Amino acid sequence: MSLRKIVLIAFGDETLARSELGRFTIPINPESYTRKHQIHLENSQNPGSQSNNARHGSTPVEELRLEFIFDNTNTIEGNLLNGTEVSKQVEDFLKLTYKLNGDIRRPNFLKIIWANDFVFDCQLAEASVNYTLFKPDGTPLRAKISATFKEHKAPFIRVQEEGKVSELGNAVATVSQNGERVANVTQKAYTAANSLLQVAKANDLVNFRKTLNEASQLVLPAINQAQNALQGGVAQVQNAANQARNAAQNAANTAQNAVNQAKIAAQNASGAVQNTANQVKNAAQNAAQTAQNAANSAKNAAEQAKNAAQNARNTAQNTAQTARNVANQVKNLF
Repeated sequence: MSLRKIVLIAFGDETLARSELGRFTIPINPESYTRKHQIHLENSQNPGSQSNNARHGSTPVEELRLEFIFDNTNTIEGNLLNGTEVSKQVEDFLKLTYKLNGDIRRPNFLKIIWANDFVFDCQLAEASVNYTLFKPDGTPLRAKISATFKEHKAPFIRVQEEGKVSELGNAVATVSQNGERVANVTQKAYTAANSLLQVAKANDLVNFRKTLNEASQLVLPAINQAQNALQGGVAQVQNAANQARNAAQNAANTAQNAVNQAKIAAQNASGAVQNTANQVKNAAQNAAQTAQNAANSAKNAAEQAKNAAQNARNTAQNTAQTARNVANQVKNLF
């Protein structure tokens, strides 16, 4: 029996049923792995009671924890990547599982396969890299990877498993062996003659004779409900488009009215400002003229006062001179 390695397969759609984006084979299988199952219970206790039964709150998705090593010492038997730098092994692993896929704006969806009965659809939740062995120049020779993957299921699959009714009633078929054809999978699932066309359309397939890889998946649409669902979906989209168009038109009209009102208000405000400016200008001019007139009056009054003072001085001098003359005449008489 040949040794089988753990394979990680990347997909760009949440159903993990379309064309795969790439694969990464873990070069050295781990000695063990851990699958974590949880149930969150809600404990509530009534006043005066000693205990109460825990109630089911939620069931988190299953977690898978793997610990494995990347090695380039050429000392481990069966290492698929002997001769490949450890940094390159780490880079390839993170590129497939951790790095952002620009086409879907998130990291890839993953399917982990090991042996015949181990298939785990998931997403990488956490990965730590611990470098433990180096060359003299610092080049890593060995790294220990601790990775946690959280289970992933497409929404309609989860709905089916929870016993609820899916809007489309879709299901997923997992291929059990390499080389199986789409037609064979479809024949096992349906009796309708046109089912192959429906399955091909649901999976974006153009070649009915395409062979499938082991553990790949096909979306199996509910044939008898597909047409109704499609028509209903088209009607809903059309209604939504009409509502969006009407809302956009109403918003445009409201915006135009607001612009017109703002323009009128601006014009009124401009006229009021102009009138006020003219009034202020006129008042300033009148005040300036009044001030000028007052200044001229003050100047004239000052000039008149000056002249009057000069006349009074001259009169006083003449009177004094007359008095002296009279005194001299009187003196001469005696």
